Amino acid sequence: MPIRPPRLRPLLLAVGLLPIGFAAVELAVRAADSYSDGALSRPPCPTTDAVPCPLARHALPSFGQVAGIDPDTGAPHVLLLNSLGLRGGEAAVPKPEGLRRVLLLGDEAVLAAGLPDEDTFAGRLAPTLSAAAGRVEPGTWAEVVNAAIPGDCPLLSVLRLRRLSALQPDLILLCVRPSDLVEDALYRRDLLTDADGRPVACPHPAVVRGETVEAGPRPEWWQESLAVRLAGRALAGPERCPLSGERLSPAADVTVGDPRAALAAEQALAPLAELVRIAEGLHVRAAVIVLPDRAAGTHADQSSAVSLVLAAAADAGLRTCNAAAALHAHEEGAGDSSEAGPSLTPTGELTRAGHVRLAETLGRFLLSAPSESGAAG
Repeated sequence: MPIRPPRLRPLLLAVGLLPIGFAAVELAVRAADSYSDGALSRPPCPTTDAVPCPLARHALPSFGQVAGIDPDTGAPHVLLLNSLGLRGGEAAVPKPEGLRRVLLLGDEAVLAAGLPDEDTFAGRLAPTLSAAAGRVEPGTWAEVVNAAIPGDCPLLSVLRLRRLSALQPDLILLCVRPSDLVEDALYRRDLLTDADGRPVACPHPAVVRGETVEAGPRPEWWQESLAVRLAGRALAGPERCPLSGERLSPAADVTVGDPRAALAAEQALAPLAELVRIAEGLHVRAAVIVLPDRAAGTHADQSSAVSLVLAAAADAGLRTCNAAAALHAHEEGAGDSSEAGPSLTPTGELTRAGHVRLAETLGRFLLSAPSESGAAG
């Protein structure tokens, strides 16, 4: 009986259909991502663009870039970094005569990688402060250095001041969000303190292991696939980021009444007292800005967490601006901004309108006289 040769046509057809099937899956996933306002493409953890750091867990690479998404249009935006790994142009050191420098600390909400400099609240705040400085003392002007790093919390932001003090700031603004109270638990296990219990460093585990700290190469074409990235997240498990290995679920959540939340919140806000000590040592002023996490009404304005931040700042003697309440008031129709549109996206990111309102709120706060209870501001 003659042996029939294998039929290659079905095999070749199956191989040929693989790219088409992959493209169809990719298109379907991207369509679902667009329909969900970017919920699928959003990185599972905020440190995706960061590199390990020996001082404050993670940092952005010098002369690197951060991939962001425009909160209003969903268009991609690439943010270029300076020699310090910060957004914006180079900051002159030593500080020029007549310059009043504001150092802005915070996380990805403050960095606003999806927007150009002029559309962020930091970029809009600088001209307001420059005009005020020039009226008080002709020949002076203001500069706002955005030193925000994705994934930061008060602990990491305060640790960074050891390196950023060379910028000679006149004012330090620490931006805090309710989620910072739970993110602190992700990093505190690696905190190093001195004999008095004061924070010294919070090195990334990769640094402790002696691994080389470098920014990774540009991803291959298949790594840009949203379907491939989602599969990687699924394989990594729901509790860890597949890119950084960070746990995504902190141990205690103050915003939902976890019984362990009291101690977690106290530890998370303890760096505010350290901020005061550092500011006094540098002979500069410091203040706390409370930012919102989510759109108004989705979490009862997170009033319990915001109250904890305000109380801790008052105990530390820091002047505080509750920008979360100001933005919430506008969403309820009680704000006085002329800018139209919501302040936050459904996922809690500041829109362009939100940045405008936040700049207006901070401008009024910084140019008003401090009260007796906020003398440190």
